Amino acid sequence: MQDPQTILNPDLWRLRDAFRAQGFDLRLVGGCVRDLLMDLTPKDVDLHTDATPEECVAVYNEAGVRFEPTGLQHGTISVIFDHVAYEITSLRTDVETDGRHATVAYTRDWLVDLERRDFTMNAMSMSFEGELLDPFNGLADLREGVVTFVGDPEKRIREDYLRILRWFRFRGRFGNQDNQADCDAVQNLCKGLEQISRERVWSEVKQILSRPSGPAQLKDMHDMYIAVHVDLPAWIYDITEATQLAAQQANAITIMVSLYGSKTLPVLLKWKASGDEHALAEFLCKNQDENPFRCMAVQGVSRAWARELALLQNRDAFELAVLD
Repeated sequence: MQDPQTILNPDLWRLRDAFRAQGFDLRLVGGCVRDLLMDLTPKDVDLHTDATPEECVAVYNEAGVRFEPTGLQHGTISVIFDHVAYEITSLRTDVETDGRHATVAYTRDWLVDLERRDFTMNAMSMSFEGELLDPFNGLADLREGVVTFVGDPEKRIREDYLRILRWFRFRGRFGNQDNQADCDAVQNLCKGLEQISRERVWSEVKQILSRPSGPAQLKDMHDMYIAVHVDLPAWIYDITEATQLAAQQANAITIMVSLYGSKTLPVLLKWKASGDEHALAEFLCKNQDENPFRCMAVQGVSRAWARELALLQNRDAFELAVLD
């Protein structure tokens, strides 16, 4: 476990003291706690507090802290120290959900806030001194490689169907065994993914494919009859080459082309991928038999695109090194 002091700075300590001076507290929560427990350096430092947003604003004004109401409708306010933003969210409970968004009310109960989160490994809170609040055995699940929903998996999914894709993403990063109740819930409710914006689907798939396990996760989505609900093609190529590409940190577009060939193009249109992403997919589909260096010389493509083509063609290490 990493000491939380590695991600805390004097400004955050002073802010915690300001909250406590008003009878409130401030704690680390979610992904940063999970990563600290895995001895990883968190990308983001997220915090939660038992102060309401209005009470937070009063604390910030009293302490002379710069802040921005980045997600005020969800109880989130960002404080800025030395040009770095830290999201601080008031403890919440869900009043109403529609499968993607929630209407929230504020609470003083730390456990109530944690029980509305998606997976047990994300439902942990930690004091600045390193005291862990883990009401759903997230640390044990993290150590055992079980990505499991907090409480009733069907209830968690009905609150936000995007959690199905997040389940595959976290499973690919942390998982090595499944809870059958989670698998059943994911399969039973997968039609709800049709309610999720296609941009969010693509955002999640890109993150799934950012890890070596990504192609295997997409194959599982096909095997579990989930892929159709996010507009993926009906069939998938052998994932061996795609897995090799993922291990070499190939672009998600390149991995998609390896898995689906030219059928990638209409999928990207449905997912509203960017123009550059769609252009790369078209280039890879049209030039799979072309020499990457010739594409650079004749077509004027970038070195980055030529490298993706070389990866797709399984070029030797020397050629790849030249393109790096």
